[in-house]
Amino acid sequence: MPGALDAQGPLAAFAVSNLNHLLATQTGGNVGQRSSIKLSIRRRRPGKPGVLAVRGTLTPAHGGETVVVAKREQGGHWRVREVTVSSSGRFTPFPYATRTTRMVAQWSGDDIRAGAGSRVLLVDVGQKVRRKGAKPPAPRPHP
Repeated sequence: MPGALDAQGPLAAFAVSNLNHLLATQTGGNVGQRSSIKLSIRRRRPGKPGVLAVRGTLTPAHGGETVVVAKREQGGHWRVREVTVSSSGRFTPFPYATRTTRMVAQWSGDDIRAGAGSRVLLVDVGQKVRRKGAKPPAPRPHP
């Protein structure tokens, strides 16, 4: 029966795939090669609202992996975007931010590499300090 699973002990198990293949382990299985994912930005206080030049790195990478990047502006909801990793392991989500923003990246792994999640990247976004007597900037629409 497809989807059947039987554990014979702490390290031995059998499973039947949807294609009626029998899978078995006597060593507890394999979690895959360790991977890591990081987010970075050159300026933690970029000043005025706009596009943040956030960079991400997945190690090891083959290229074509899908990474999920989530961001949450202060007082807002989580927003999610999928990005594709280059063969060098780099990806750039270019999120637009109007307030202080928290970001995190995750990837689910594949058949030979374990998934990973980044640490939270906190980016302090605010209005640039104006000189006394200067006109306030015109409001910018959110894309």
